[in-house]
Amino acid sequence: MIKKHSSHIKYLVLIIAFMVSVIATSVVMYLDLANASGDSIARLNLSRRVVDGTSPGFSQLGYVWLPAPSLLMLPMIWSDAFYYSGFAGILLSMIAFVLAGWFLFRIGDIVAGPVAGGFAALIFMLNPNTLYMQSTPLSEMFYIAAMLGALMYALLWARYSKEMYLVASGAAFLFATLSRYDGWIFAIATVCLVSLYLYLTSRDFRKMEATVILFATFAFLGPLLWLSWNYAIFDNPFYFAIGEYSSKGQQESLAAAGFLPSKGDLPSALAHVWYATQMVSGWALLICSVFGLLFVLRQIFVKKQLRYLFVILLGVHIAYYILNVFSGNAVIFVPQLAPYLLFNVRYALMFLPLFALLVGVLGARFHRLGILMLVIILAEYGVMLINDNVVTLHEAIEGFAGAQVNESRLQGGKWLRGNYDKGLILVDVFNNDAVPFASHVPFKYWVHTGDPALFGAALKAPERVVDWVVLREKDSIDERFRGGEWLADNFDCVYSYQDIEIYHIRTDERSRIVASDCKVGTQRAGAESGREAL
Repeated sequence: MIKKHSSHIKYLVLIIAFMVSVIATSVVMYLDLANASGDSIARLNLSRRVVDGTSPGFSQLGYVWLPAPSLLMLPMIWSDAFYYSGFAGILLSMIAFVLAGWFLFRIGDIVAGPVAGGFAALIFMLNPNTLYMQSTPLSEMFYIAAMLGALMYALLWARYSKEMYLVASGAAFLFATLSRYDGWIFAIATVCLVSLYLYLTSRDFRKMEATVILFATFAFLGPLLWLSWNYAIFDNPFYFAIGEYSSKGQQESLAAAGFLPSKGDLPSALAHVWYATQMVSGWALLICSVFGLLFVLRQIFVKKQLRYLFVILLGVHIAYYILNVFSGNAVIFVPQLAPYLLFNVRYALMFLPLFALLVGVLGARFHRLGILMLVIILAEYGVMLINDNVVTLHEAIEGFAGAQVNESRLQGGKWLRGNYDKGLILVDVFNNDAVPFASHVPFKYWVHTGDPALFGAALKAPERVVDWVVLREKDSIDERFRGGEWLADNFDCVYSYQDIEIYHIRTDERSRIVASDCKVGTQRAGAESGREAL
């Protein structure tokens, strides 16, 4: 009877997940907000360059972002309609959202019954920040689904002692560890928990050794493949951690601009992660999850119900981000603390499954309390929507790397869409992803670091390689040609807006269309310091 009831709730969760996903995505796309974040555009461009460019191929995946989301976009990214609308990546996020809701239900069901799973799934799926993020091409939702799938199968192994579930968990970890670096730490933590669980339940060291080796082989396959890729392409397995466009390189730029306020300051790191968590989750969920945590700890240490350890395991993500912000390997900006901006607040979305499960298992034990908590949490979600307080959406629009900061690049791209005629265009695509995207000019006409030989030749003698140059303050092209001496002989400035300048090679015909208001280099001096770090 219980299994039948659980099955009915499972199908109901799937139906609700599908419906809210379609509705939320339809609203976000109608409002043209799916690609508001600069990272959304960068994700789409990364996949598009595999099939479109001067040197297309899998090498375009680069070494910074893990490749699974980009690879899974490929069946749709070739279509202009799916690429420019963002739907090539949004569909992946929608599928992941539905799977994440189902996995979360199954985890709650395995740990504390179908009511726990139902509560957890609803709390996660109906969070306004979850609904926005599943309507974008960003990687967070894909990672959450893969991570929850890995956790669910690990729980099934703990329940039924069948190695096939560990193999399935390892397969899910392949997607998790090839989508976000969070997955690497979570894989290590899960392997450690599996080892501890075996020790506490069987104390059979031979079985423990064989099982852990089997699981670790699959769970760590993703990182091994990525290290091998970096070695094969860049002759250094750790190039992703130290390369020019790596997190380390970006953090150095932020540090130089004074935008690493939490590096080496643990209270500041804790405060930044806390405010991000509160804004994403809401007060009601956080308060209720504290009581859920106390209940779960009691089940573990008093009742000796070890399956609850798999719920606590999700807390690794909180520790991971606190450590990363403290060490300066990642940055989170919140409006409550200096520098009073929004940036990477969406990372707190990784904590939602933990909080949802903590409330779910408590609600399963005390049904009336569970219903009351659910009503209060969903009511606060409604207030978030009514008051336009969806922080991940605000981050995408007005955050440190949001649409407003991208305005000059978007406008420059739109100008090219109406004025480009022919020829190659030189651009620092890493710093100016929005320009090619907004221009609708195919990547086969863009010269960038994805084709190192052509890019190097264009930097050395642009007049011999390209007809157009897109230059933005402090990007690699601006730094290479600072002062503009080379422009006087060969190129005319035909467009200038804020920190963007566009040049066209000088010809008798083109010299007549030089923009009268274009003053080479005059916009640089007054640029804001915040833009310098981008």
